[in-house]
Amino acid sequence: MKKYICLLLIFTMQFGFAQKTYKFNLFANYESRKDNNHFQQFFLSDTIENNYRLSVYAKNGEIINVILADYEVGEIYRFEIHDKSFKGFDISSNLKNYEIFTMTNPKTRNNSYCVRHYDRNSQKLNDSVNVETFTFYKNRRKKKISSITTIQSLSSKHIKNRFSSDDVGMIIECIDKSYESKIIQKINSKYFDGKKLKFEHSNNLVEMQPINFNFIIQK
Repeated sequence: MKKYICLLLIFTMQFGFAQKTYKFNLFANYESRKDNNHFQQFFLSDTIENNYRLSVYAKNGEIINVILADYEVGEIYRFEIHDKSFKGFDISSNLKNYEIFTMTNPKTRNNSYCVRHYDRNSQKLNDSVNVETFTFYKNRRKKKISSITTIQSLSSKHIKNRFSSDDVGMIIECIDKSYESKIIQKINSKYFDGKKLKFEHSNNLVEMQPINFNFIIQK
């Protein structure tokens, strides 16, 4: 944890004149393995405002993506990476440029996005930990499965945390907004082509710690 925080604490950059300060109080580290590859995801978030998230993605010890998502203004900042080696990576000297992308406004999406046919099964492991499985089908007859998502989460009354996952994002937007206030411990998604499993992806929470970190970006 210490080495990750050291890397994150140098996230102060100068890019222009107008600036915005992002304050983070939670650090989360997730990892997954697929085809002999080791993936890591580091998220910084503000559990009070919950309007933005800083994400660092790594594969086999090399950084492959750094993204700041500002949900309040609907913008995504994707930083250009020069030195991709995670070991000894100096963020302040490597991330000098970025591209800005506009987020898709949920209100302008096609209404069919949230038309989902699914079954939902829940199991409590204890008073605070819950496991839910969402089985999604191709149509309302529920004869063909399109995907199965299983989420183990910890209930929280005081934390709001955006977990970076299309599946969880869709569930929050279309099915259950309470997942925005849960700590995702494990998630497993399986995608099917007919009866054949196309691919499977899992993410596990390795570490979560409170932090006190400000990130200034000048536009």
